[in-house]
Amino acid sequence: MKTFLFIVLFCLTGIFGYAQEHLTFRNLPIDGPVESFVQKLEKLGYTTVHCGEDGAVLEGEFVTEECSVVLLLTHTSKLVYCVNVRLPKEQSWFTIRREYKELKSQFNSKYGKGVSYEYFIDPYYEGDGYEMQALRHGKCKYFTKWNVDDGTIILYLETEERISIAYVDKINETINNQEAESKILDEI
Repeated sequence: MKTFLFIVLFCLTGIFGYAQEHLTFRNLPIDGPVESFVQKLEKLGYTTVHCGEDGAVLEGEFVTEECSVVLLLTHTSKLVYCVNVRLPKEQSWFTIRREYKELKSQFNSKYGKGVSYEYFIDPYYEGDGYEMQALRHGKCKYFTKWNVDDGTIILYLETEERISIAYVDKINETINNQEAESKILDEI
């Protein structure tokens, strides 16, 4: 009888242990309606700039820097599926590259080695003195991606001369894709 109970408990632990959960941002599961998620971020010290059916924008601190946090919502159900953190605009290539590399190292420490693509597109190259111009023109690609159990984290350089970090929840991204596909099918 004890063996049977042990097996049942082991199986239940295994079943519930593999239940998929939501990716977190600042220890908050990326899930639920936008208003609820915004309230949780406000409790962490963020200030709401905009909140509506198209998403939300908040301002506050992340990785010791002032930033904006953009919440992206699923098409129909309006659940938060992505948190995009946009750090301040940088003035020099050396600063933005150094900060990108530091963040990449910290993320690698926490999530394991990510997959990186870091290159310039002709006629630009690193060391030519025109790196920021290349970035502005979309000719500089710096991007690292971590696929984790509950979603994807992407660290990248934007053409607006800033670093961004996207936290994309796997469950709600699937819902978003299904809703987008359904909307297209309804229209055709």
